[in-house]
Amino acid sequence: MANKAIVPAERHDIALAGDVADFDDALMRFLATRRNDRTRRTYERALALYRGHCRHYGLDPLRLDAVIAWSTTQNAQRGPLSAGTIRLRLKVVQSFLSWCYTFGLTSVRPELCLLYTSDAADE
Repeated sequence: MANKAIVPAERHDIALAGDVADFDDALMRFLATRRNDRTRRTYERALALYRGHCRHYGLDPLRLDAVIAWSTTQNAQRGPLSAGTIRLRLKVVQSFLSWCYTFGLTSVRPELCLLYTSDAADE
């Protein structure tokens, strides 16, 4: 992901900023809502991995099948990745898609994301 300066903004400012052109636009707007720099960088890294996964497999990152594939792939990496790392990555994607749902950018309901991301890393 290109390293652009991200300035925290109020949630309503992001929502009213105009139409979202694509996933990357939604991602930048979502990241701007994270006030803490460290949190923003952590989210940016996890979402860049998610976006790369979706591109590699030709998946729309705003659809549930992409969430399921991401969860499956992350859990298959247990061993090299700790359960905490997997859980964090899945929670970041769930948080992003919940934000997208709130602003009408996806029809994926947040509770469905939670179903596929919350317990997966705990198994």
